[in-house]
Amino acid sequence: MSDPPRILVVDDDDGARFTLLRQLRHLGYARLDEARDGYEALARIESAAPDLVLLDTMMPGLDGTEVLRALYEAERLPDLPVVMVSANDGMDVVVRCIELGAEDYLTKPVNIALLRARVGSVLEKRSYRESQRAYLRRFDAETGLFNRAVLLERVQQMLALRQRFGLAVMVMDDHAQVVVSDGEAGVARRLNALEERVRARDMNVDTVARVAPDTLALILPAADGEYRIAGQLEPLAHGARLHAGTTSPGATGRWSVGLAFARPGPDAAAADLLGMALSAAREVPAQARNRLSIVTPGMRESMRDALRLHGELELALARNEFVLHFQPICDVATLRPVGAEILLRWAHPEHGLWTPGRFLHAVERSPLIQAIDEWVLEETCRILRAWKPWLPRGFALSANMTAETLAADGLLARVDAALERDCAEHLRIELTETVMMHDMPACVAAMDQLRARGVKIALDDFGTGFSSLSHINQIRCDALKIDRSFVARVDEHPRTGKVLRAMVGLAKSLGLIVIAEGVEREQELAAVRAAGCDLVQGYLTGRPMPAAELRALLAPAVAGG
Repeated sequence: MSDPPRILVVDDDDGARFTLLRQLRHLGYARLDEARDGYEALARIESAAPDLVLLDTMMPGLDGTEVLRALYEAERLPDLPVVMVSANDGMDVVVRCIELGAEDYLTKPVNIALLRARVGSVLEKRSYRESQRAYLRRFDAETGLFNRAVLLERVQQMLALRQRFGLAVMVMDDHAQVVVSDGEAGVARRLNALEERVRARDMNVDTVARVAPDTLALILPAADGEYRIAGQLEPLAHGARLHAGTTSPGATGRWSVGLAFARPGPDAAAADLLGMALSAAREVPAQARNRLSIVTPGMRESMRDALRLHGELELALARNEFVLHFQPICDVATLRPVGAEILLRWAHPEHGLWTPGRFLHAVERSPLIQAIDEWVLEETCRILRAWKPWLPRGFALSANMTAETLAADGLLARVDAALERDCAEHLRIELTETVMMHDMPACVAAMDQLRARGVKIALDDFGTGFSSLSHINQIRCDALKIDRSFVARVDEHPRTGKVLRAMVGLAKSLGLIVIAEGVEREQELAAVRAAGCDLVQGYLTGRPMPAAELRALLAPAVAGG
């Protein structure tokens, strides 16, 4: 500490207090204060906290242990060391005071040599803790790198000076695996190894900081041009080789890199720039060969719009502004409705009914998408319970689900709580192939448990994923929905027709129901019927509609038995 320490002496005995103050002055402590009881002590601490309190245990009114308890409950003791002083040297008093947070204990009459040792030791510990706190205000404890606060401070400073620079963030793709195998220390070693690699490449880095458990951020001056920065970063995203100091010498690490370029202006904010770079890095597709994503200036407003829309969607969920519409799924031969896909709509209070294409992009990579999925699932189950008495046999409501929701720990419990056993046959969960890329083992396990409860599973948008045949081999589903790209104008494209028939043949060989999506023309209906599809869905057989219209559409089928 640069200033001499300030010590508060608290004792109701004037003689004892005077003696202790005189001893402290003799030891060279000049900034001394005193209090005659516990109430006065708390008042002085509140007005100007000392660096050390010497506190008598036995005082009338509010004794020392009660003062200590008050400081403990106010969470003042981590920053305010207290040494208890008393003629009562019973072990029970000592233990009680130490449990409440006292740093040490002195018995009366106080020996000046012991006073020198205890006060010096406590003040030294306090100075060390202050140094630690000062260090942690600027540095990450595990890696020794600058922390997020320092990075933001430096970015804001450079924005104010209207300097040209890029802010890059590097996110560890396999963070969870490293934590499991090597612990947090292994993560820190991996980050330090990357920082050394960055420094070794002579990239003219202004600042390197750890801004998240799995993320480094770099400030890169753009004096040589923005393209040069991108070119320097790209090799680091491709299997950056680690040095021998890691637990897995010679191993490679994959990093997703987001790069945002500063555009100084009156509204420029460091947190916005960092947020854009982080968003860019975390949105790099899992299978992308190029792990570098650059935020262009035009994306700034779109990101701000997305953040604003995200907040509005949180309110929409809380206010119950979402509604469900239903698009019929019909038998290909009779065109009789045998199911319906549930489609989310937002009844926007100002702009009317919005389809998912206008708002889901703002939440698809945030926890809010799981909350929306869960709302759709629970609402679907509620509808099935209400409709159960009159639903036609074999009729199924299809609800789309994201990988995050499917793999969530609480999904099965939610289904069990919301869905009656005899309603399970009327529920179909639709999953896209891109969803399956998220976490195949967890998704497959969840699907198996859902099917064991009687819930049907459909693989949606079949043919558009990275490895359709691999997925259909790994998962046990009941139906395939062929993507509309294989249906649109199929009658005019013989090659597409051949692909469609091959896909249907494959599904039939596996005993799966085949649903053709996007049927809008009579010619397309005839083509999918000839190819052997079982069910069709599209504007030709029924547009999305509210629940009341679907019930009216189903009424003849219900009446017919």
